[in-house]
Parts: sequence; C-alpha cells; structure tokens
Amino acid sequence: MFNPNVVVKNIVTQPCVENIVTLIARILMAYIFVITGWGKLTG
Repeated sequence: MFNPNVVVKNIVTQPCVENIVTLIARILMAYIFVITGWGKLTG
C-alpha cells in the first residue's frame, strides 16, 4: 500500500536534501525576524 509519509521521510532524510531543507528553514526564520523587527522600528 502506498504511504506518502514514508516516501516523504525517505526523501527528506537524505543528507543533501536535509541540509537544503535546513538552510531554507533558517533563511525563512531569519526573514520573519527581520521583517518583524523592521516593522517594530518603523511602526
């Protein structure tokens, strides 16, 4: 039986993909903090 959770887990747990996902997540978090901080400064 096809289980998409297993397929996604197998793709994401590859070292290269895991590093890319981590990098993208960190960039998005930094973006959120910068936008929020800028809004508070100029608010």
